[in-house]
Amino acid sequence: MTKRTIAIADIHGCCRTFRRLLFDVVRLTKSDTLYLLGDMIDRGPDSKGVIVTILELQADGYDVRPITSRCFCCQYIYQQTRTWPNGLIAAVI
Repeated sequence: MTKRTIAIADIHGCCRTFRRLLFDVVRLTKSDTLYLLGDMIDRGPDSKGVIVTILELQADGYDVRPITSRCFCCQYIYQQTRTWPNGLIAAVI
């Protein structure tokens, strides 16, 4: 299987579009490395879904690497979720 490096930026809480991009367009595999470049939440209709998708992919063995230094709110929520998974629901809804 070919190992690819994929970078996606500015998801902005658009979970449905993000998932379609990953699975229908890019066809992400577990041998790929996916970098997510900031602005994962805010503005779109489903910020919580974006974070949950990232965490589920990581739990399922996908190599997903969020780079959050550009967006303080993304970094904060991602770090809180890694420490307290239930905190995501309260923080994002």
